[in-house]
Amino acid sequence: MNDIATSVSQTWNSRFESIAKIDADEEKPSPIDWSPQQQYHVEPPSTQSGSDFQIQMLKLMGEINQDLKSQGQAIAKLEAQREQMTKQIEEKELQRQSVVNLDGHYVHVPKTNEQTPSAEEVISDYQRLLERLELYDLEEKKVKGDGNCQFRSLSDQLNGDPKHHKLIRKQVVEQLKSQPELYKNYVPMSYDEYLKKMSNTGEWGDHVTLQAAADRFGSKILLITSFKDTCYIEILPYIQNSEKVLLLNFWADIHYNPIYPKSDLTVSEKGKDKKGGTK
Repeated sequence: MNDIATSVSQTWNSRFESIAKIDADEEKPSPIDWSPQQQYHVEPPSTQSGSDFQIQMLKLMGEINQDLKSQGQAIAKLEAQREQMTKQIEEKELQRQSVVNLDGHYVHVPKTNEQTPSAEEVISDYQRLLERLELYDLEEKKVKGDGNCQFRSLSDQLNGDPKHHKLIRKQVVEQLKSQPELYKNYVPMSYDEYLKKMSNTGEWGDHVTLQAAADRFGSKILLITSFKDTCYIEILPYIQNSEKVLLLNFWADIHYNPIYPKSDLTVSEKGKDKKGGTK
């Protein structure tokens, strides 16, 4: 399975290599020269008249004020550059959200459909998903669509059987409770409400529960998707302590299934646990 993950990741990694190149080539703000624009010099009072000295001092004060104005303009320019760079960093961070960064531990945020797809779009999305599985010689093992499909799929990958989905859900929720600082900023409601909701059998898993599952089991999750412009998504654990890669497919906003190399599935396994609707 690691070979499969490596093969699939080549296309995805090229996307981030291009982003890194943009970062490397990006123009950096030029340093500000804080040295005076000129050397100030005033003749000692003993060598000139009082009026001449006063005139020279006034001239000197004018030159100093001009320098201060120039430095103020330089500071304003630097601040504008800083704001522009901050905006560019934020934009690039949005491009990186579909992969977890181990240092900053950014929770994976998959894309979602902006509106309810039509029946034709649903069929088209699923056909696209099947074509991608075929490309990598993979096949889905169908699990029930009863609201537990994400946890059933994880159970099948971890235990060889989707029936332990309740235990998987419990372990994921325990992970969410144990380190709320890693996940609470990514849920669309109060964190306590979210935990209570996710504890219920039949509640759909989401991007946060996928991240928590990767963290809880210390395994990378590889998600083959039906999104038009995203073939697959990698979800990395905060600390990886297992070489096992959990393989799932995601029929966007509809259903999860575990996936395997075709040679690993028997005819009976392909249709096992497939009763029920979506999710």
